[in-house]
Amino acid sequence: MGQELDRRVFLKKSIQTGIAAFSIGVSGRFYCKHVEPFWVETKAYKINIPSIPPAFHKLRIVQFSDTHLGFHFNLLQLTKMIDKINKLQPDLILFTGDLLDKPAQYKNKEALAIVEVLSKIKAAHGKFCCYGNHDHGHNGSSLYKEVMEASDFIVLRNSNRMLRAANGQSIYIAGIDEPMIGRPLWDKTLENIPDNQFVLLLSHAPDLAHQAKNLRVDMQLSGHSHGGQIQLPFIGPIFTPPFAKDFSDGLYNAGRMIVYVNKGLGTTRIPYRFLARPELTLFVLESGQLGDQKVQNNK
Repeated sequence: MGQELDRRVFLKKSIQTGIAAFSIGVSGRFYCKHVEPFWVETKAYKINIPSIPPAFHKLRIVQFSDTHLGFHFNLLQLTKMIDKINKLQPDLILFTGDLLDKPAQYKNKEALAIVEVLSKIKAAHGKFCCYGNHDHGHNGSSLYKEVMEASDFIVLRNSNRMLRAANGQSIYIAGIDEPMIGRPLWDKTLENIPDNQFVLLLSHAPDLAHQAKNLRVDMQLSGHSHGGQIQLPFIGPIFTPPFAKDFSDGLYNAGRMIVYVNKGLGTTRIPYRFLARPELTLFVLESGQLGDQKVQNNK
């Protein structure tokens, strides 16, 4: 009788444990697929670097990245993000690559719809972007350039542009090609930039920071990693792509250079995120001539 009772108790507890484990698994998968990928956070940082001229004090820069349109991220979601971006009142917009997940799937009609949405982003000092590996994939290089330029973005591929204030002071925005499919050329990327200028580099691949930190670059903005998409407590990302192994999520100091890796808005390969929420990032520049170099996180 006692053994039979013990067996019943054991079976009951086993069934309860099994149901609990199943429920956790189902609810966890639901969260990773249907909650966190849509739970966008906005991160804000104040950046004070000696080479930032006073004319650019309080310049508001918004970075977004890795939309991967077509893979569980659609135009409606992008439209909502544009509204969020414009509410941040950016002076400058920077996109760090991977607009489309598979460019070959997009025809003229779909491309025009993207242009209509991206054109709604407003920034007084302009909109700039660099190439990601997915932008080159499936012969998408020309399509990406056409879409972004039609949306009033300046595409920086191993090139740079000067932003000049009314008083003649200036900063430079540079963009280097990504290394997986593209061809990064440092000499061209930083060509003709005078010494002692603030240089902000767009590099889809974060780990190019190993080279950039030894060059005339003050700050690098990247994407590509998605923060790993899946992170574990106390461990971090369980998988990061090539060229995002050493710099995978958030803020870093690489020598005297600041590196920031944005987790992106979309997903790829698997439609899941865990402890790696999609993000928009706001940077407010503060003239380094007003104090020592510092980075302040205003989450």
